[in-house]
Amino acid sequence: MHGTPARPPESRAAIARRLITLLELVATGDPHSLAGLARRAMLPRTTTYRLLRMLQGLDMVDRLDARYVLGNRFERLVSGATRHERDLRRIVMPVLFELARHHDLIVRLLVLRGDEVVAVERLFGHRYARAMQTHPDRVPARLTTAGRLLLAPPQHEPVAPHARTGLRGERPLRRVDVGPVDPTREHLDRVEVPVVGPDGRPVAVIELAGYPAHFSRPFLTIAAQRAAFDATRLLAGDHRRA
Repeated sequence: MHGTPARPPESRAAIARRLITLLELVATGDPHSLAGLARRAMLPRTTTYRLLRMLQGLDMVDRLDARYVLGNRFERLVSGATRHERDLRRIVMPVLFELARHHDLIVRLLVLRGDEVVAVERLFGHRYARAMQTHPDRVPARLTTAGRLLLAPPQHEPVAPHARTGLRGERPLRRVDVGPVDPTREHLDRVEVPVVGPDGRPVAVIELAGYPAHFSRPFLTIAAQRAAFDATRLLAGDHRRA
């Protein structure tokens, strides 16, 4: 009995070329759909989906709803993060995830690198995908609030946050959602709070940013303060264990 001849397996080099092609496509323009990537890469949709799943598993590509963007691992490789920054991100990441889980906003971890403020981590949902395409991840330190916070003199004790934060299992304040926002016509509001290292010096800034219609500044300031306080305690605990 004769069946359809099996297709020869793809070589590793061919798979690598296709993965690189998809990465290059995802890195250009707005978030991409599966159909759009398959068309531009001239690949079957099933093959494109399989390769994108491989890239997602490596954290090189992320999926926001039905669209694909660059993943955190790719961003870190491109940004040239130092070992200290990677350790800082690893320790503080649980706090950032908790903050992002409670608020549909942009959450970023900012550090001082030379005379610039650099984002070494950013978390955001589909609502802010387009805004983040033009949101700079490197800015001169002395021109920003985050830079001034990072250049501030040492402080011996982190400021304790207000007891009511909306985090740690508490019920958050109700946010009034006024519907879709045109990201080309609205700026982003933000709050920024320093994370203090074991020596009392600011080592990072946690930033919450969002469209004004979705931004309750007093409540989110408290939430950011609590996150920075928790991050400071995590850094102190890691330092004692080292």
